[in-house]
Amino acid sequence: MIRLFMTINFPKLAEKLKMSNVQPEVSKQYSRIIKETVEYREKNNVVRKDFLDLLIQLKNSGVQVTMDEIIGQTFSFFTAGFETSATTTTMTLFELAENQEAQDRLREEVISTFEKNDNDLSYEALMGMKYLGQAIDETLRKWPPVTTLPRICMQDYKFPGTDLTIEKGTKVMIPILALHRDKDYYPDPEKWNLDRFEDRNQKSSVYYPFGGGPRHCIGFRYAFMQVRLGLATILRNYKVFPSPSTEKPLDIDPDTFLIKMKQRIYLKFQKIH
Repeated sequence: MIRLFMTINFPKLAEKLKMSNVQPEVSKQYSRIIKETVEYREKNNVVRKDFLDLLIQLKNSGVQVTMDEIIGQTFSFFTAGFETSATTTTMTLFELAENQEAQDRLREEVISTFEKNDNDLSYEALMGMKYLGQAIDETLRKWPPVTTLPRICMQDYKFPGTDLTIEKGTKVMIPILALHRDKDYYPDPEKWNLDRFEDRNQKSSVYYPFGGGPRHCIGFRYAFMQVRLGLATILRNYKVFPSPSTEKPLDIDPDTFLIKMKQRIYLKFQKIH
């Protein structure tokens, strides 16, 4: 946590102290893989429709992009789109195990969608499952992958009716988990209630599972698609039940940047076919 605190709040000092959130051997291995991949693609004129290819095109178009920047951007995309996906999938399955009626309804939607698409899912079909979207949205509300977001104030802001002003350049911490669990915005916030997101056009303005604005999480769409596909595949083939091995209620570990439970989560899976 000290390294995380330093790199977020005092990045220049952390750099001088050689503090990093990534273990040196991991950083070295990842850098080698990206460098070799870029060199291979450029040497053999390999074109792929992926994020790395966009960065290579940007570099070759005359824009000043260094190899370190390419490595950094791909690493950010990699971490943003994987850990958050795994956590959200786990917590959605946990909630579905506790809510069998919602699970049955969601399974009906999944099976129906597969049948309408010859047992194959296009991107449009995957994103068109409304109840699945509601389940994920509510999970992200109750269990946001990132519990707190650091931001920098872009202009002076004075709170109406007070003498309090946040000056431009001030670092502000946004307590996403606290906002998502605030009963003023979400009645009965501890309850996993899919009806909250039945009308996606009327989402609460206080909903930031992946941040917002120009600093919105770069891996959001990728992560969301992964979660949808993973849940659809699992629910089509398995029924999910609670396990007595899971200690309840769940306790969030306060010493992690990404949301994590203090205890392990166990689930029972019963194959359908």
